[in-house]
Amino acid sequence: MPFHEILKQTLSALWETKLRSFLTMFGIVWGITSVILLVGLGIGFNVDQKEHLRSIGTDIAILRTGRRIRRRPRHSSHHR
Repeated sequence: MPFHEILKQTLSALWETKLRSFLTMFGIVWGITSVILLVGLGIGFNVDQKEHLRSIGTDIAILRTGRRIRRRPRHSSHHR
């Protein structure tokens, strides 16, 4: 079967089922766009966080203030 005949039949079938064809193509485009967008956002956030951490510097100390609660160690020989 020649290529132009295959193309003619394909376009005819698509034209007969316009809504189904449109929704199928829309779903494919929507899915591809979503994947590209999410991958791009993930890479962008990763680069931004690395740049933010780089701008903070390496000579920073983080101190936590407050009283720490100590637990008494349990002794296996004492039963209450």
